[in-house]
Amino acid sequence: MFKTILVAVDGSDSATKAFRIALDLAETYGASLSLLYVATAERITAEERRLAETEHLVDMADVERGLKPQGPMDGTYPLATFLNRSHEVGLAVRVALGQRILESLRKEAEGRGVAVAHVDVAEGDAAQKILEKAEAVGADAIAMGSRGFSDLKGAFLGSTSHKVSSRAPCSVLTLAA
Repeated sequence: MFKTILVAVDGSDSATKAFRIALDLAETYGASLSLLYVATAERITAEERRLAETEHLVDMADVERGLKPQGPMDGTYPLATFLNRSHEVGLAVRVALGQRILESLRKEAEGRGVAVAHVDVAEGDAAQKILEKAEAVGADAIAMGSRGFSDLKGAFLGSTSHKVSSRAPCSVLTLAA
């Protein structure tokens, strides 16, 4: 029934649940998994900050020091420059976090005898990258969480899971925590 299952993760509880269900399906049907984490260049959320600190990916005090004014003695620092750098930090933290999460999931899958065909961190729009990866790997199904670490913007512009499920050429398993 399934040959390749793409699992899109972000470290959230619902994404972890989606991974576990996909892992069970892969075991049952002899399918391989493709694991994907999409990093975006936005400010990191409180949950991502906690995960990054817990996993010792970054020292947030160093990150924050790096964003403090480095210019004239009066302490002025162009707001646009600050915001641009905070987004760069968000992307760097997400890439590091994604690599750590994917490596852990790969080990768990292989420990259960499930083949992991691809492990990728992509940068950009999450829904678009998930759909592109599903097509590239020939996924029969996509497993993902219904609520990740995205901010309120998702509630107004449409969630990633909704965009993926409405555009995917294959089955989509969307799981809540």
